[in-house]
Amino acid sequence: MLNFTMSARAYMSNILKVWTPTDQQELLDSVGEKLMLYRDELRPGERKLKAPEAMVERAAMLRPTGRKGRDETIYIACLGLLAWDLRDLLRCLASAQARGATIVALNTGRRIEPSAGAGRYRRGAR
Repeated sequence: MLNFTMSARAYMSNILKVWTPTDQQELLDSVGEKLMLYRDELRPGERKLKAPEAMVERAAMLRPTGRKGRDETIYIACLGLLAWDLRDLLRCLASAQARGATIVALNTGRRIEPSAGAGRYRRGAR
């Protein structure tokens, strides 16, 4: 039987001005393990357009994989740094789920497991 090690990834972006690269890096450093870093630094025009396709590193991090049984964790300082809007966030969550990846928002401690259903995250649900 094969044992798979957990793959730890981190994602940084500049889509929220309030989260500086330094602030994001400090939170990611607090994880205490070596992380494969994906980082999108968008130009002002790209940020204004809010186009998901401008986030090339995010797409690479979430691309489908054919490997089975792979556990991954994707650390991010804040969920707002992952997606432009709710629709974009749901696409990211679906891609992470397909990879078997758990997303961890370090500022809140929220963990979104691959088995999580959308109903669990409705407004007011606990």
